[in-house]
Amino acid sequence: MVGKTDGSLEEAKMNGGWIFGKKRITVFLLVSFFMMLVVEAAPHRVNAPETPAAGAAIASEDAAPGAVEKTAEVKAGGKKKSWIWIAAAAGVITAAVLVYFFVINRKYTLTVTQGQGVTGTPAAGVHKYKKKEVVAYQYSLQSGYYNLQVKVDDNLVPASGTITMGGNRTLSAAAVQGATLEVNSTPAGIDIYLNGTGTGKTTPHTFTLESAGSVTVLLRKCGYKDYQTTVLTEIGKTASVNANVASGHREDFDRPLSACWKPYSPEFWSLGGGFYRFLKPTGYPYCDFNTLTGQIAGNSFTVTVGVQYVAGFTNTPRGIALNTSGNSAGNNGFEFDFTPAGRYGIFKNKNYDYPSGYGNWQSVAAGDCSAILPGQSWNVLRIVRNGNDFTFYINDQLAASFSDGEFDPRYVAIIYYNLSSTNEMRYDYVYIDAGNTAGAIPGRPVPVSPWRHSADKPAIFR
Repeated sequence: MVGKTDGSLEEAKMNGGWIFGKKRITVFLLVSFFMMLVVEAAPHRVNAPETPAAGAAIASEDAAPGAVEKTAEVKAGGKKKSWIWIAAAAGVITAAVLVYFFVINRKYTLTVTQGQGVTGTPAAGVHKYKKKEVVAYQYSLQSGYYNLQVKVDDNLVPASGTITMGGNRTLSAAAVQGATLEVNSTPAGIDIYLNGTGTGKTTPHTFTLESAGSVTVLLRKCGYKDYQTTVLTEIGKTASVNANVASGHREDFDRPLSACWKPYSPEFWSLGGGFYRFLKPTGYPYCDFNTLTGQIAGNSFTVTVGVQYVAGFTNTPRGIALNTSGNSAGNNGFEFDFTPAGRYGIFKNKNYDYPSGYGNWQSVAAGDCSAILPGQSWNVLRIVRNGNDFTFYINDQLAASFSDGEFDPRYVAIIYYNLSSTNEMRYDYVYIDAGNTAGAIPGRPVPVSPWRHSADKPAIFR
């Protein structure tokens, strides 16, 4: 069999190339045609003339020519009748073919246009599909483009879907070119802010900007120092930020706290006015504990906290702590407190429970400090750790320095003891500079002293 030039035999069947398809109308017409041929081809019965009776006169020879002419006329009439059948059959088959190809097996065109910056299927061009055939489409944006618009017959539709062919149709997909900004960091997973607004994206991420110009990129995450830079973007071009984000933390309390802080009593902590506020009546917990999630990388760093007394007993301690975990109970580490009345205390804790105030603790250093600002003034506490050496400052004045290698505290917490009817404190900032040991002073070993177990730590400040 000679092969088709436009496809295989199976394709020819699917496209209706064979008249004997599955369409019932076509089959009916063809069957009717063949039945007509069978009827026409069957022999016709002709009655024989009667034999003259004996003794009857035989027709004269003059009548013989007329009989011949009548027979010829009968034969000619039969031929005319055959041609009528053949013409009718030809009409039937022609109608069948026309019905099949122009009604039953009709094809429609789908004209597809695809603009720059768009990828997907069907591709641009003119495609043919059978009547009622369902055509799937799907388009997406390429990098550097935005505002994808997909239309079927000039009507906006989703970026993916289907089209049922019931006539000639059009499909178009177009986009608008913008400016591309790539933001990468080491390590990855850092929150991205553009022009001071959180994007909800983390590194690495590629942005398509609708307008070009200067963009300020801020990378921020709990446990890391802020990274900020400004880049210039252009339409049709790509600007890149590749940042090495250092371990540490810079908390100015100007963003949602849920990602970074884990208070023991969330209902008593609130954010507002650029500071972190603690407001609570007296009662349990004895000491409220609020830890910064994530431990500091390495054992050399500086922690700086700005704190303000607002209401409560002036001899009630408040401050910061370095612990071996972010839990409120079972803590090991060091605690640095002060009072607006001008006293400070540094404690070593072992399996200490902050909410109840019970556990093992030692007083490492305590006393009066002239650097403490009284009343509702802001005071700055700073702890510098350099390996096993710990140095403590109040408003840049040295309070104490010692060496201790028993614990490796790398979690930061802000704490407040609840001893009056109304307690209110405000924290302005918490800065952690990993690797910064400026101001570290090698100190004497922590003196050996009995461990205390009672909840009378605040008595040191009275």
